[in-house]
Amino acid sequence: MYVTEKIGDEYRNWIEGDEILIQASTGSGKSYFILHVLLKWAISQNRKILYLVNRSVLKKQLEEELYSDISNEIYEEFGYRLIIENYVTVRTYQSIEKNLNEKNNYALRYNIEELKTYSYVVYDECHYFYSDSNFNTNTQLSFDCLRDIFLPRFKFLFLQQWKI
Repeated sequence: MYVTEKIGDEYRNWIEGDEILIQASTGSGKSYFILHVLLKWAISQNRKILYLVNRSVLKKQLEEELYSDISNEIYEEFGYRLIIENYVTVRTYQSIEKNLNEKNNYALRYNIEELKTYSYVVYDECHYFYSDSNFNTNTQLSFDCLRDIFLPRFKFLFLQQWKI
């Protein structure tokens, strides 16, 4: 069963502070659900999604999908004046870590304020925080920042491929 079928319309009942763990195998439609179903719901509710990933190649792949097939689908439903970037942002955990390590206080404050504008936070490949921590000491930095900003205000969607 695909993630979209399993969740059904339940996402419409998610409230602020909910933590959702979507634990499914590769090819089960985790990203499809976020980019095709939840994104449309977010747009209709004037909300934003922050989609965090652990690798730049995954970021690129998601952005290519988002700005080709998905954008056409979104434009057909919501009109061509809609700016999709106003509703979904794909970032790497490392980009947040880089911003947090900036010595410029203005840039740091801007980054934190910008993060606060999201209603949904998707932690794709959320095992990043422990799997990369052996060689990347900044994983704790991004984990702490994201926890402090978003907990308990927003909906979290944790996506992972296997059980921990």
